[in-house]
Amino acid sequence: MREIKFRAWHKEKRVMIENVFGIDFVERFIFGVVYQGDRIKFSDCEIMQFTGLKDINGKEIFEWDIVRLLCDGEKIICKVRREKTYYTLDGGILGAGELQTENIEVIGNIYENPKLLDEEEKFETKEDYIKLHKRQAFGK
Repeated sequence: MREIKFRAWHKEKRVMIENVFGIDFVERFIFGVVYQGDRIKFSDCEIMQFTGLKDINGKEIFEWDIVRLLCDGEKIICKVRREKTYYTLDGGILGAGELQTENIEVIGNIYENPKLLDEEEKFETKEDYIKLHKRQAFGK
């Protein structure tokens, strides 16, 4: 059984709350430490769940992290997203095939480091993206 953990991006204060220690789904608040144990409305933050996986350096991987993926000798920058019951890297299932964590390094997240997605290592064309996902789906 994997560990259930959350972190949150506080939109107004522009800080990452690394330890969300409680979630009230009825009143729609999270409890985290920004300034002396704040109670933060869902509407004031973006909540991210721990995937249960760690990268090559042992760093926990959360949804909306930005990771560097080594695939066929190529370095590709991807976002970690949640799709229903599994996590993806821009479409490929995290933890499957070449998306094993020994090929992944967390380099930031979309809130604190959005410019990382503009680096030249990202997919250059839609065809590159499709090729990667075909390899993942069919093991080629």
